[in-house]
Amino acid sequence: MFKSNIDLNDYEQLISCCVFPNSFIRNGTLKPQEKVLFEILCSYDFLNSDGERKGWCDVGLDRVAEEMGLSKRQVQVYLKRLVEKGFVTIIYRNNTLETDRRSSIYVLNILPGLSEADRKRIASTRTIGIKNKISGLNIIKVQTSKGMVYISPEEFDLEYLVTGKRSSCVIEGEIGEVEIDKENTVEEFDGLKITTGRKVVDPESLKRDNSKDPGYYSDDPVVRILSGNYKDLKPMDICKYFGFVYKQVYPNDPPYVVSKKIEIPHIKRRLSQVDTDTLIEMIKFFIENYDRLFKSENYLRPRIWAIGTDWIWQKLSEHYARATEILEEEKQRESIQVQMKDAITWDDL
Repeated sequence: MFKSNIDLNDYEQLISCCVFPNSFIRNGTLKPQEKVLFEILCSYDFLNSDGERKGWCDVGLDRVAEEMGLSKRQVQVYLKRLVEKGFVTIIYRNNTLETDRRSSIYVLNILPGLSEADRKRIASTRTIGIKNKISGLNIIKVQTSKGMVYISPEEFDLEYLVTGKRSSCVIEGEIGEVEIDKENTVEEFDGLKITTGRKVVDPESLKRDNSKDPGYYSDDPVVRILSGNYKDLKPMDICKYFGFVYKQVYPNDPPYVVSKKIEIPHIKRRLSQVDTDTLIEMIKFFIENYDRLFKSENYLRPRIWAIGTDWIWQKLSEHYARATEILEEEKQRESIQVQMKDAITWDDL
């Protein structure tokens, strides 16, 4: 009879091994690449000196891609599938500054090779380790199998994000005090405080800034654009905005019908040259000034694909730049006039 070459009671040996049961290896819902990716993520869930896993890792995807022999983009695709299937939850902790980029945290929702007692222990203690990792950030993006949610580090509750159920106990770390909703008790657990009855804020409520225009968070991309929200816009959203402005300038014309195959590539091309907000402003300028600057026998009405024409784009860029300069000069003149009006004259002395 053959015996396993891994001693599950030997912690030093387990530190260099990651044990997967046959039920995981034979799981037909996962593709081979997804299994290998999950196994690599588990291998970076390093054991501590006591032979205990923490249930998450923060390895860089560049390293994972190199170890899998794939591109980073391919790894991201397989990682997305693991998230959708509930194997992994991603906690993004990258700031907007390129100089402050930190790797994401990959929470391992399934912990192969561990007993039920160990899984419960990890589930009740890993929140503290992750909270300390995300301290200093304002809002945390978390990708779960149900979609993206937003939450503050102070109100981070891993069990709630993964399962939708609020934790019966939450371990406090270096974040500080928490707001208590019910009568609470405090106990000691390996030197850490455990507070029960903690109030958890719904992550959806953190997505909105009440000082913003109500349309800023609208599901309609055109309404968001008109409210000044240019974040996370897709080329199709910009095409819809083009159609909206077209209707405002040419109300008697039939509605503008977008041709995805013809027009979206032109939008993508121009987005590689200018920022989203600049392109949106240029589109508005293009349509409103079309009859005066761009109209010809071959180009009777403004069209998205016309922006993809190089000579029109060059002409549009030149006129838009000049119009922007004139607008800026007018603002400066108005500012000077206000300053002169408020200045003290000799008659005031």
